[in-house]
Amino acid sequence: MYAMFLLKPPIDFDEAAYLAAYPEIAQAKADRIFDTGWQHFSVYGWREGRWRGLKPLANPHNGLPVPSPHLRYRIHGAVEPMDLCRVGNFNANLISEVIRTRMGSTENLRVLDFGCGCGNVSSALAFMNPGLTVYGTDIDEEAIRWCRDNIGSVVHSVANSALPPLPFEANFFDFIYCVSVFTHLPEDMQFAWLDELKRVLKPGGYAWATFHGENHVQGNFAQYREQWENRGFVYDTRFPTEGLPEFYQTTLHHPRYIEREWSKHLHVVEIKKMACGQGDFAHDTALLHKAD
Repeated sequence: MYAMFLLKPPIDFDEAAYLAAYPEIAQAKADRIFDTGWQHFSVYGWREGRWRGLKPLANPHNGLPVPSPHLRYRIHGAVEPMDLCRVGNFNANLISEVIRTRMGSTENLRVLDFGCGCGNVSSALAFMNPGLTVYGTDIDEEAIRWCRDNIGSVVHSVANSALPPLPFEANFFDFIYCVSVFTHLPEDMQFAWLDELKRVLKPGGYAWATFHGENHVQGNFAQYREQWENRGFVYDTRFPTEGLPEFYQTTLHHPRYIEREWSKHLHVVEIKKMACGQGDFAHDTALLHKAD
C-alpha cells in the first residue's frame, strides 16, 4: 500500500509548500535522505499531523496566494510556483507599459484579462496599478473559482462560455489583453472572439494579444513551415491540454495573416516579434485599436 502511495502524490499535494513549511524536511531532501517531500509525508508526515502546518504559498512580488500545483501545471505547463509568479509579474510589467504608452495613464481605467487562467497576470497587474479596475474571464471554471476565492480583492473574475457573448455590456473596457489565448483557438472561434472583444471595447480603446510567430514553427511544428508561410494560419490538434476543452489546441500565425485577417475586426496598430516572454518560446504580440 505504501509503495503505491509513494509513487504519485494526490493532485492537491503541494511539494513546494510542504518544503517551505518544514525547512528540516527540505534539508533532508537536499541531503538525499528523501527523494521528495511527498515521500516524507506519505511515510511520516501524515502521522505527525504535518498537514496542519501547511499554508498556501505566497507570491513574493505581491503577497497574494499562489494556485495549487495542478492549476499551475494546467495554466503554465509546470508545477514550480516561483516561475509562474515571475512570468506573471514580467507580463504585468509589460502590459502596464503598453497601457501607459497608449492610454496615457493607468488611472480610472477598466481592463479585461481575456483568458485569465488562475490570475497570475491580472492579480500582478492590479497590484502594480491600483488605479485600474481589473476583470478576468476564462473558460476554466475551476480556475475562476480559485480566482474568486483567493484574489477576489483585486480582480473581478467570471467564467465565460466557449463562444460569445461575454457577460459585459458594449463599450465597457478601456483596454483588453489576451496572453496565450489566440495561440490555441481554431479559426472560426478566433474571428468570433475578435468581434466580441470589439463589442465590449470602448471606442478609442486598445486590445493587445499574443500569438505564436515564426520562432514556434520548429521542432514539433516544423512540418507546417510551408502552410505557415503561404496561408499564414496553422491549427494543430496533436497536443491537447488535460482539463481544457477539445478545441484548445496549438495555433500558429504569420504576421501577414494578422494584418490581413484581424484588421477586418480591429485596426492592427503594430506587431512585435517575440515581445512577450523570454527565450526561444516568447510570443509575438499584436496591438489592436477600436476607432472612435
